[in-house]
Amino acid sequence: MIGKLKKHDIRKIWKNEASDFTSWLETNLEALSEAIGFELTLVKREHQVGSFSADIVATDESGHKVIIENQLEKTDHTHLGQIITYVSNLDGKTVVWISSEPRQEHINAVNWLNTQTNLEFFLVKLEALSVDDSKPAPLFQVICRPDEGIKTAAAADSELTDRGRFNIQFWTEINKKCEGKLPGFVSRKPLKYHFHSQASGKGGLSFVFLAASKYYGIELYIDTNDADMNESILKQLISQKKKIESEFGHELVFQDLPGKRACRIRYIIAEGDDVMDLDKEKVQDALIDNMVKFERALKPRLKDLDYEIADAA
Repeated sequence: MIGKLKKHDIRKIWKNEASDFTSWLETNLEALSEAIGFELTLVKREHQVGSFSADIVATDESGHKVIIENQLEKTDHTHLGQIITYVSNLDGKTVVWISSEPRQEHINAVNWLNTQTNLEFFLVKLEALSVDDSKPAPLFQVICRPDEGIKTAAAADSELTDRGRFNIQFWTEINKKCEGKLPGFVSRKPLKYHFHSQASGKGGLSFVFLAASKYYGIELYIDTNDADMNESILKQLISQKKKIESEFGHELVFQDLPGKRACRIRYIIAEGDDVMDLDKEKVQDALIDNMVKFERALKPRLKDLDYEIADAA
């Protein structure tokens, strides 16, 4: 039996943009992360910029600032101006503009900004939907995003090292191979770094591909912005270590990281050879095959983890 889909008035769910929606988004950034294709880590809500305040400031997987501006109505010039003010004053790299009704003129403007600047602009339409009598759920639909063809072509720029160009191409190819196997990675933005990650569905936890110069492998990276909470999550998973390893098929390294806040669970597939000199096809296939098993063993257990990310001060 098929249910009936119902669209809800955004303003009846989040009556006040700042106190209701922005507050909700602050603790549910993983929903937005999944839509735009890379993990967001909260820095601050209502970040002051002179006499103005940015709704949310976060960071992406490489530590660059992401400015998030919310508008539960039609896009307008005022918010576009605010976005430019925030990203320039806060030295941001990426902008995410959320609106319940993006105007075509602003869609055109965001697309133009993506082609004419070194910044990355996302325009995201917000809806709230339910099926039959279920609770309303947010739906983030990306209307505009950076042109990956242009960004990938920029890998040939002289500012990138050979390794950086290799990594962007390597992860671009990985994304294509993930179709039908690891759908969460398909839309991930290929970066110049040796890692390539996606949100796990639980706040602060990411599944990561690794292709460093002397090894390649996979890991679950644990960083909730709270060292004690990270350690607690790791201990909960260590208590199921034997079962996880049995389902995965290999021994895993469960480790906290001295001098760092984060923890991780890692499996190194091979060491001692430079990935750039290896058969890329075999390396990529090995990464994907192992990640499929890794996710299958861990995801059911992540759902049962006992922790809650507190609101930022």
